[in-house]
Amino acid sequence: MGIRSQNNPIAAYLDVFSNTGTDATGSAPVPPTSVIATGGVVNEYTESGEIYRTHIFTSSGTFDVTTSGNIDVLLVGGGGGGGGSYNGGSGGGGAGAFRQETSQPVSVQSYPIVIGSGGVGGPSSSAGNVSGGDGGDTTALGLQSDGGGGGAHRDTAGNASPGSTGGSGGGGGTSPPRAYGAGGTFGNQGGNGNSGFGGGGGGAGEPGNTDGQGYGGDGSPSVYGYGPTSPITYAGGGGGGRYSPGEPNGLNPNAYAGQGGGGRGSKGSSGPPAVMNPVAGEDGGYGRGGGGGGGGGHNYIRNPGGAGGSGVAIIRYVIGTVGGVAKATGGAISFTPSKTVHVFTYSGDFQSTGGTIANCEYVILGGGGGGGNAWVNGYGGGGGGAGQFLAFGPETLPASPHTIVVGSGGGGVLGSRVDPTAPADNPSFSTPYAGGGNGGHGRGDNTARNGDAGFENTGGGGGGGGSTVPEAANGGNGGSGIVLIAYPT
Repeated sequence: MGIRSQNNPIAAYLDVFSNTGTDATGSAPVPPTSVIATGGVVNEYTESGEIYRTHIFTSSGTFDVTTSGNIDVLLVGGGGGGGGSYNGGSGGGGAGAFRQETSQPVSVQSYPIVIGSGGVGGPSSSAGNVSGGDGGDTTALGLQSDGGGGGAHRDTAGNASPGSTGGSGGGGGTSPPRAYGAGGTFGNQGGNGNSGFGGGGGGAGEPGNTDGQGYGGDGSPSVYGYGPTSPITYAGGGGGGRYSPGEPNGLNPNAYAGQGGGGRGSKGSSGPPAVMNPVAGEDGGYGRGGGGGGGGGHNYIRNPGGAGGSGVAIIRYVIGTVGGVAKATGGAISFTPSKTVHVFTYSGDFQSTGGTIANCEYVILGGGGGGGNAWVNGYGGGGGGAGQFLAFGPETLPASPHTIVVGSGGGGVLGSRVDPTAPADNPSFSTPYAGGGNGGHGRGDNTARNGDAGFENTGGGGGGGGSTVPEAANGGNGGSGIVLIAYPT
């Protein structure tokens, strides 16, 4: 597989097709006035007559600069989780802050890139309703984009994401109608709840409820990652959970999710006995900073909220010449001295621009399984299994378009049992290359440690949750998969 790229899980896969252990760069010389750097997934495109190189970070890593200059940067914080509810509607999670800056100077040094995780969805619980967690902050180059506010449970207001680096607020609950969470400089407020829906989480482009009660706010588009022909919308708000008798268990229609990675809220109705976890709110999109959907249900339905989507950092700068000529479109395109590499961290199409392509090699990695929850008597949940790794080629690909589907990680199992004898501490370990989430551990002091999610685009399994008092911790979500296609430049 070649030499592993340190502190950069995605680059380790790129090195399968590289002659060295460094991140992929163009084969042609770069003008001396351009920034030269490594890190993340590298892409190149043309905009308004200028050729840009971009570095896309969907997990934390390092941006190593060897020639100084000016860069543009997009930072998106992690989305807030949707609230969990019993006999009510919860608010959708607010989107992470969407921050685009231009002409930022960088010097010769290594810059740490920290990607904000999505907030946890509020669990369904016999002890009561639980709000969604706030998203994590994304930081890079001395700049920060805060995570979005968590969605309310049925009896509270949405969480805020205020201030000069703040994102969007979470939606309010239904019982009685509760207020939205406020947004910050790089986001918008969530929506109020009413008697039928929790409020939608705010998005980067508009407040929650703008398109209707319970609708997540839409996000904002950016061309920084993939160029003007392939803009990506980020930071959509999560939809609110529905509270209405007679509704079948399920998710609300797609339109309720804010464009740009927002998750849909859930609904359902049932008489006694209580029904636990029939349909969780939809998770926010990974690498988009979308808010999770709020849980909703009537009578004895206990639906948890969806987790917020993780954030992203994208750095771009102008170069004087393209490092190679791609023979196809699709994914993030980069160049080693001998290969053109297409990296798909999202689903899309691979399309030849000029007939068949000979000597193609490709790597497919499935999404990792979610971690199990903790169980009674101090047993921790099991870690999720890693996604399957497959490698093919060389072979000739026909000119017809090829649909690429990138598997999402499996959802972590929500904790639901008690254990008053849980140990005070049980540390766990992981490496930045395997992609696996840390395992959760039990605590005897009324706190819990949830399992960590697997690294995005590595297919690692989520960690198991540890038990606690009075409820067990949740397992972590599995990491999403990745697809790479390479051919001679």
